[in-house]
Amino acid sequence: MRLRIVMLIFFTAVILGCSNNEEETTADLELYNDGTIKIYLLNITDSRCPSDAICVWQGNAEVFLRIEDPTTSINYSLNTAGINNPSLSVSYPNEINLLQKNIVLQDVQPVPLSNTTYLLSDYTVTLDVN
Repeated sequence: MRLRIVMLIFFTAVILGCSNNEEETTADLELYNDGTIKIYLLNITDSRCPSDAICVWQGNAEVFLRIEDPTTSINYSLNTAGINNPSLSVSYPNEINLLQKNIVLQDVQPVPLSNTTYLLSDYTVTLDVN
């Protein structure tokens, strides 16, 4: 069974706690839970080419996840670039087979704009889990 998971990452002031500075407090966000495994979002590093720029390379958004079942917890990252070429020493995998599941990073939104800073709570992450 293929499940398409689209999660809008949303924090409220109640979850984050009130703060007078602009630094975002992050908690592990549960993106997926089928009773066998859970997938949590830990962080996103976004170095993709801004949509209002012309770039030589598309760039990459790296999504840091914790994938766990009742006995195992594994931190792993998936990438929008989806490149895995060991002969060139380049590895930006967009999928992993782990804990009897195939997990594929489909999309990270928004695509960045030049001179714009995004918080983790601004992103939408799309995963396929089957």
